[in-house]
Amino acid sequence: MTWFLEEPLPILFCGVLALAILFAALVQTGKRVILLAMIALCLVCGGLLLLERLVVTPVEEVEAMLDQLASDVENNRHAAVVDHISLEAGDVRGLAESRLDRVVVTSARIHANLEISVFGTQRQRAKAGFNGVAVGQDKQGVFGEFRYARYFLLQLQKEDDGKWRITEFEERDPF
Repeated sequence: MTWFLEEPLPILFCGVLALAILFAALVQTGKRVILLAMIALCLVCGGLLLLERLVVTPVEEVEAMLDQLASDVENNRHAAVVDHISLEAGDVRGLAESRLDRVVVTSARIHANLEISVFGTQRQRAKAGFNGVAVGQDKQGVFGEFRYARYFLLQLQKEDDGKWRITEFEERDPF
């Protein structure tokens, strides 16, 4: 039941639809009680939108972490990128370090097809799948500019310090 805490559009859609119905009733009847209902509806919708903005769900935490990861890749902050990877995932850390040491990234972004599912109660875990694109060049200047487009599948876990970190990594052809 967290769907309305993750996206404001359902709240806005339902609010505008109910407001339109109440407005039509107001025009038809002219009763003041409908105007009061419209004001109350606006207050309720405003409160729900405020609640949606203030409550950060685990899915939103993972999404924010992935946005920060893309920013760190784009700005070539290698230590920050590796910090997004769990210490338990040494092979993933090693792969990230070796790849990042060879390139200078000029652009990195996550496409809108991002899908996140969170599960687990004691130790929260998540799966994330998305298309990502990085543009850059190798540090040696041998290959010139490259465009690296892949579909990424990540396994994440919320660690004891409260941060989401990558535990497993898989990449595929985006097509």
